[in-house]
Amino acid sequence: MMTPSPIPNTGTENPRANWTRRLDTASTVCGALVPVGLVAGSTGFEGLIILTTIFWIIRSALAGPQSFRKSASHPVALPLAVWYGAILISLAWNGPGAKGWGHDIAIIRFGLFILAMLDISDRRPTLRWMVRGLMAGVCFAGINTIAAYLFGVDLLGNPLARYTLKLREAARIAHTSAYAFPFFIGWGITDKNLDRRTRSLIIGLGIVAGLQLMQTHIRTALLASVLGMLFSLAYHARHRIPARIFWSIISGIGILVGLFFILADTLSPESMYDRIYYWKVSWVMWLEHPLFGVGISAWTDAYSELAQTGAVSAFTAPDGSVWQLGQIRHAHNLLLMLLSATGLFGTAAFAWLYVRVSKLVFSNQDGFRAGMAAWPVVLLCIGLTGFNIYSSSYLSLFAFLAAMMGHGQAQENQI
Repeated sequence: MMTPSPIPNTGTENPRANWTRRLDTASTVCGALVPVGLVAGSTGFEGLIILTTIFWIIRSALAGPQSFRKSASHPVALPLAVWYGAILISLAWNGPGAKGWGHDIAIIRFGLFILAMLDISDRRPTLRWMVRGLMAGVCFAGINTIAAYLFGVDLLGNPLARYTLKLREAARIAHTSAYAFPFFIGWGITDKNLDRRTRSLIIGLGIVAGLQLMQTHIRTALLASVLGMLFSLAYHARHRIPARIFWSIISGIGILVGLFFILADTLSPESMYDRIYYWKVSWVMWLEHPLFGVGISAWTDAYSELAQTGAVSAFTAPDGSVWQLGQIRHAHNLLLMLLSATGLFGTAAFAWLYVRVSKLVFSNQDGFRAGMAAWPVVLLCIGLTGFNIYSSSYLSLFAFLAAMMGHGQAQENQI
């Protein structure tokens, strides 16, 4: 455990040590509230991310340079730095797009947030507070959704349409709920140390997150969340029942889930036709810029320019309809977005970070960490057809979850 620089014994408490403790507390609270900020809007989650980082930087400066060196030694620090380096190299190589130089440079705030929360965890129970923050985010989203349906506006004055059109609040709630649903269900079912009341509360929160996910009608998030939950339950039950029975149960659940999506007409072919064209253009973008991609801030411009040249043929569906949208914001696929925006360098760096964090997830599955087993699956599946890894809202959620998952020590397993 790190201690402040020694001072002469004057019989009074060290003011510097007092301030470092206060700043640690402030960072912990701000960081834990990011899920609530995601429901509130861009001012909420951006403000919390920035405040957490600023408080941590000031605290580390007061504690001395050894604090920064300690943060740099964490297993996720180097992959984070390399991924950010890939973003900067791509920016320098291609130049900025319409969003300007500052957009890509400012992405550093998310990496610093992750390092801040992981560093503070040596001195404060940050993981415990982040779990509580996720609970609060699910509850706040639920209350806001109910208010929007009852009164036409939520508690912040936002109209109901922002909860039903797959944009803004609906999208951010779907982001968060896709991870919260399998986290709470997996934790509630597999943690043997929970009493009945606590178990019911946790599973109840999971159900609330699942209901919010369903009401957004964002099928990619819903499917990824269900698959993550199934993986989590499979992982924890693999040694408890005979393999044949276990996989029969999992297969049956998978079939029921598939029938639900088909009968609910949520997997209609038309929903994929436009994405096929996006993927074709994104693939060509990467082939033309294989090492460093086209850049994040320049991605939208590069896509539009390539689409308008006609070099990538439109997608003609079996019913004869033609799909060729000339302007979008992202590739609607995690791998293609990484490749086309930051090339092989950025994709490899992200993969390195993903593997590092996943190893920490499975290094300890005690207590509420049992619910974390779904994270690697949800992250990959949710990126198959949607969600932009480089959008500020999704990066904020990614940073929050990566900080949660990056705790590799077994010091905080109960709320």
